[in-house]
Amino acid sequence: MDMLKLAIHALLFIVSGYTTVYDYLKNDVGSKGPWGRFKYFTFWNICFQTIYYGFTIFTDLTETTSNPARPKTRSAVQKIRDLLHGCLAFPSAMFVTVYFWSLYQVDRELVWPVEYDSLLPKSLNHLLHTTILMFIVLDKLIVRHHYPARVSGILLTCLIGCVYVSWMFYIRYANNVWVYPLMEILDSQQRVAFIASTFISTSVFYLFGNWLTIYLWGPVPKGEMPEKSKDD
Repeated sequence: MDMLKLAIHALLFIVSGYTTVYDYLKNDVGSKGPWGRFKYFTFWNICFQTIYYGFTIFTDLTETTSNPARPKTRSAVQKIRDLLHGCLAFPSAMFVTVYFWSLYQVDRELVWPVEYDSLLPKSLNHLLHTTILMFIVLDKLIVRHHYPARVSGILLTCLIGCVYVSWMFYIRYANNVWVYPLMEILDSQQRVAFIASTFISTSVFYLFGNWLTIYLWGPVPKGEMPEKSKDD
């Protein structure tokens, strides 16, 4: 057992878990109306991160002595951890950070109005939208993850996006309100284009995560790559 890796994952779990609980219990801004915090993808994401780091702790505690460079020697638990990292935790963290701060620069009123500064601690903003990406990159630095076949991985990642988009549209038509102000000011064609761009971005984030793993840890040995996939 790697005690340093376990300690880091425990710290990330505690920080993410605390952020999740604090955001759910103490953040009343934007929580009024149906479904409260659960209507925001930012809250979904911090829940994803907490679940992922909790699972990494379990993986660290049960980890075998398998060679981290050889995906075929992984245990079932390690395979699940890698799938959660590649298709859920990493692309979701990148999505939230990139889209939040990009929209913030364009018009912060769309994502974090000025009035929030006096109502919520600035640390909460960064814990929800900044450090999530730093933490998942740190995880990538200490764990050699193995990604599934490229097409399968992208489809699974986009499936998660489809679930949230469906949820967002359900809230719109059930309660006649858009979760995000941006969707309110776009017309139908612009909404379709924007949503399509988010799926393209999500695919790019998935591919970037795979590339970053290979850059940090080197390519997968020949004969160890997933079927129907080359070392991307």
